[in-house]
Amino acid sequence: MPTEAWIVVSVIAMLAILGILHTLAINVRNQTAYHEMRLGAARLKMDYIRQLQFERGMTEEPIPVDVLEESASEQDADSPDPSVQAAQDQEAPDAAQAAA
Repeated sequence: MPTEAWIVVSVIAMLAILGILHTLAINVRNQTAYHEMRLGAARLKMDYIRQLQFERGMTEEPIPVDVLEESASEQDADSPDPSVQAAQDQEAPDAAQAAA
């Protein structure tokens, strides 16, 4: 076989191996995500069962709950918009001059 044919066969073989490795990597990623999802679902189910037991008086201690900190977007919602504040500041001197 000529050298060019060996090069073509080698490139095709490398691409096939690369495709197999890519497929295996995707399978591992999907299995890991599936496993993590099942763990999360089991954790939520156990938390729900413990909460029901506490509400029905079957246990003495409540479930500890993690409280999330207030996000930056919620903090920004409480503060006035800077552009609105600037417009109000500009209108205030004009209103004072008109009244005088």
